[in-house]
Amino acid sequence: MFCKFCVIFFSVFFFSIHAQQLKLNIAAKSAILINADTGMVLYEKNAHTPSYPASITKVATALYALEQKQDLDAPILATQDSLSVVPA
Repeated sequence: MFCKFCVIFFSVFFFSIHAQQLKLNIAAKSAILINADTGMVLYEKNAHTPSYPASITKVATALYALEQKQDLDAPILATQDSLSVVPA
């Protein structure tokens, strides 16, 4: 019994793993790293500062549109409500 206690004691107090904060040198004005499985933010730099979309965002938007829309020549109708949330 005493031996089991010693193993548990040493395992918990001497061999525990400590997580450290990510220290990244990001040249971009803003960035965010999110765990895709949990949604937990792992790193952020000015993540809440409004900015124009990056090129990869434009490509991802185009890919999404191509996947969702069958006829790319058909007009898309936007309601007034959907347009009111877009900043000028």
